[in-house]
Amino acid sequence: MYSCQNILNEDEQEAQEDVPVLKADITSVIVPAEEEGAAPTDRTVMITSTMNWTASLDPNVDWVAVDKTSYSQSDGMVNKTLLILSFQQYEVVSEDRSTTLRIAGETQSVEVSIRQCRTKAYLSLVSGTEVNLPNAKRSQSTVTFVSNAAWTAKIEEGATAQASLSASSGVGDGEITVSFDENEDTESVKEATLVLSAEEMEEPVYVHFTQPKAIPIVLTASTSEVKVPASMPDESAVTGSLTITSNASWTAAISPAVDWVSVAPASLENETLKEVATTVTLSFQDYGNMTEDRTATLVVQTADGKKKVEIPVIQNKKEAFVQFVSGDTDYIASVAGSIELDFISTGDWTASLKDAADGISLPVTSGNKDVNKLTVSFGEYMCAGASRSATVVLTSASGSTAQVQVRQLGTELYLDFSGGKQPFTKDIVAGTMITETETEYTLSVAGNNYSFVFYAQGGYTYINKPDGQTCGVNFTPNDKNSWIKFPAVTGMKLVNVKVFMSNMSSSANKGLYLRVDSPTNTANQAQNWNFAPQGIWGEIAPKTPEAGKSYYIVGGNKSIIFSKLHLIYEY
Repeated sequence: MYSCQNILNEDEQEAQEDVPVLKADITSVIVPAEEEGAAPTDRTVMITSTMNWTASLDPNVDWVAVDKTSYSQSDGMVNKTLLILSFQQYEVVSEDRSTTLRIAGETQSVEVSIRQCRTKAYLSLVSGTEVNLPNAKRSQSTVTFVSNAAWTAKIEEGATAQASLSASSGVGDGEITVSFDENEDTESVKEATLVLSAEEMEEPVYVHFTQPKAIPIVLTASTSEVKVPASMPDESAVTGSLTITSNASWTAAISPAVDWVSVAPASLENETLKEVATTVTLSFQDYGNMTEDRTATLVVQTADGKKKVEIPVIQNKKEAFVQFVSGDTDYIASVAGSIELDFISTGDWTASLKDAADGISLPVTSGNKDVNKLTVSFGEYMCAGASRSATVVLTSASGSTAQVQVRQLGTELYLDFSGGKQPFTKDIVAGTMITETETEYTLSVAGNNYSFVFYAQGGYTYINKPDGQTCGVNFTPNDKNSWIKFPAVTGMKLVNVKVFMSNMSSSANKGLYLRVDSPTNTANQAQNWNFAPQGIWGEIAPKTPEAGKSYYIVGGNKSIIFSKLHLIYEY
């Protein structure tokens, strides 16, 4: 480095008479290129002479000015003249610049060398040194810097991100756009480092970029096909819809392009990378062809073309459409009866049952577009707490189908205390053999609460079979161990027991006994011989109703199944 200061001539001598003198107080002037961003301070040179002289620059330059270019005298005496040197600002960083101040006298001359130092090079970032790109997509980032030198830019070797630069060299202040290809790697983050080097700078400047790993593209459709009728019976517009879910922008189009179906929306912009569900509606023109369906394909693909789903679009030929108006339906009755199912059809149809339980049937199994109700018939179903079902299938003339399920709910086992309905028991489970169960009830009469315990013991089964005739509480021929107990209720008299018969064996012997205090006590025993028909109510009354007595229903020699039990008490 050059020392930017005046070098004084220390060999100055006093002029002597009769000795010609021409000299300068310094032999060299060295100045910095800049002083706080302004032109350098003026420098001075003192010329001592006894003669006339002229001052010039060799070579002649415009970046330094000398305020005096000549001196004249006639007395031969020693004179001192101060020359002022003015400098322009120098911004070049690659080299110094120089010239020579030449003082030419009559008999001799002197020279003062002049050098202006080159500017110190710099390159400083305006933007940051660490850049995190927003996502893995193709993107750009701008790096801004200030400099007073020629510079070069490059991506450091070993970069894993694919990056390119808008400029690789320049002079002075700069702005470089770094463009990144999409990171398609869903496992790894990508990186790159921009290296900025300036002329005459020893150390470069670095900008480090981080590109996130790719988020897997999602593109799904809610259905595998869109199928619509040729027209709607109510003359409304024919439409179909589906949901497209994606975390990317997408477009939708019909392929091949046809005029009988349109899609809306046809595109969606999504730069968030979050999944967005969008309803896409297909609008169809009415179709009058009687012989064949018409088809196309809805093609939905991401904007970058990397993911695509194709959904067949089918418009049925005319009179090929059936549809139920409502969904699955329950028939809530154990007695025989029927329900009607509403549907629409654009042509002839047939109806059938699938997986149907016994006792469910279709009186009518075919019709045309003018018939829009279908009757489903149910036989008697005395199955307590159970149900039976069937699937009703409608088929159009072209083979398209629609279906609903119908169910018949069985009867409910319960106790009836003078009209107060109570569950029969919570513990009986379909298909399970019960040997012992207790369920407590509270009976409120005239403001008094009475505890009532239903207690069943013996061999009976709660049966759930599709034929509808062997469901309920089954008492097998065992008059000692198969019984139902009605415990004593203080102040209450059991005056009547009503039993609804679901089924009874053909044995001509005993049906049910009603016994007091014990299942084996035959005193005050009531016996019923009239329960042979099914689907009727039978009654058993104690011979002498007494308050506070326990009663037992005991199975006789007939196999009896019943589904309802009413107890009538008096207070």
